[in-house]
Amino acid sequence: MGLGLAARPLSTAFNRSGNSLNMIRLLLAATVVISHSRTIAGHGDGISIGHGEIAKFAVDAFFVISGFLITGSRLGLPTGRYLWNRILRIFPAFWAALLGTAFLAAPIAWYHDHNSLGGLFTDAHGPVQYVLRNCLLDIGFWDVAGTPAHVPFPAVWDGSIWTLRWEVACYLGIAALGAVGLLARRGVVLGIFGVMWAAYAFHDVAPSVAGGAFAHQQTVTRFALLFLSGTLMCLFQDKIPFSDALGALALVEVAVAYVALDHAYIWAGPPLAYACLWVATRVPMPKLLRNDFSYGLYIFTMPVQQLLAVFGLAKGSLTVYTVLSLSGGLALAALSWFGLEKRVLKLKNFTPGFLKDKGAAAGAHRRLRRPPGMRASTMVIPMPEEIRSAMTGSGRAEPSRRGASRPAQAPAPAQAESGRSRSRRRSGSDRPVPPAPPPPPGRVDETMLLLPASGVEETMRLPPQPSVDDTVRLRRGRQR
Repeated sequence: MGLGLAARPLSTAFNRSGNSLNMIRLLLAATVVISHSRTIAGHGDGISIGHGEIAKFAVDAFFVISGFLITGSRLGLPTGRYLWNRILRIFPAFWAALLGTAFLAAPIAWYHDHNSLGGLFTDAHGPVQYVLRNCLLDIGFWDVAGTPAHVPFPAVWDGSIWTLRWEVACYLGIAALGAVGLLARRGVVLGIFGVMWAAYAFHDVAPSVAGGAFAHQQTVTRFALLFLSGTLMCLFQDKIPFSDALGALALVEVAVAYVALDHAYIWAGPPLAYACLWVATRVPMPKLLRNDFSYGLYIFTMPVQQLLAVFGLAKGSLTVYTVLSLSGGLALAALSWFGLEKRVLKLKNFTPGFLKDKGAAAGAHRRLRRPPGMRASTMVIPMPEEIRSAMTGSGRAEPSRRGASRPAQAPAPAQAESGRSRSRRRSGSDRPVPPAPPPPPGRVDETMLLLPASGVEETMRLPPQPSVDDTVRLRRGRQR
């Protein structure tokens, strides 16, 4: 179980396909819904414990998890493919939420208040304007023709989507770091995080001394530090020990920070990221929750809550209102996942026809998944002389078919010479065949000639170096 600090690294303990991050994110989205239900129903502010509002904690946890997952995705993809995948994940469901709010929820609320749809589509904040003005995440206005009106939280249909803008900004930041090669230099990323953290920690401890330079940048500070906390977990996962003791310590630190401190994100970023990954590894996930309903629950539930408030259901029991909100949001999230999001994500490997040839010519090296800190370069490992001598002396040749392990008989010297003579006669010259030209500068072979003890391809793990790939394929050597 790894109770001490001398445990296996996070890269070994964390299983990308067998973790419970989807379940954690769904619970975090449900936490946001439960906390917002109090405000939208007119029962006061969201749920808080000490200085910490649970909705704010849930959003912070979303960002550290995204930092870890998105950085891993960026390391394994070229910039264009990475951005395409991010667009597919964010925008289709977001546009569906805008369209559903503008052309379904808002007309229902308008008709409830006016007994007709007259004036709805001609309003300056009408449904069409609402979709067009907000479709690129820069939210211009939150209402549709003044709806929802006569509710405890008026003129805001989907307030939860305000964080998507900052989420996408973090995606673009990771894309830029990868494009300039800084993700391959994890020490530089650690330095960037350290400078940011020191500046904002000093401002939090001594605001009167630090001045107001950072006072208006709290949103940028919050999401940048949290996302980078997840990024560092990804980049240093081969160095970070996975330990139950560290997991418990991280949970305690996160709880203390969010209960006792106003700006807990400054002090609890990396511990929060570690705690989420530890829980995701230790807690099993039900098979149903392998589907990612969290995004849909997050962006579709508030319009449901506002519609319930329009019809007066927020005036009754808060528990009933919250349960109805969660039920409606989960139903829409499941519909969005199975009907839209999951289908759209199948296009993540789509390449337009005019780009296919260009992509093929670029080679497959850039599609290799590289571990943190490894550059996309290769190295030549020559065959040791003793191995070459042993192979030559043994008289064994490579089998004709890949994967076979039965050695073939070496040709007799006379037969070999006869074969070379026939080859020269066919080519019209008795001159020896010139050696192959050396590879162009900057391009090297990534194969290593190895003793053909077996007919299968092998893999050797090299120690981390800043100028080589972490994995080098080893292929069987040919008899010279």
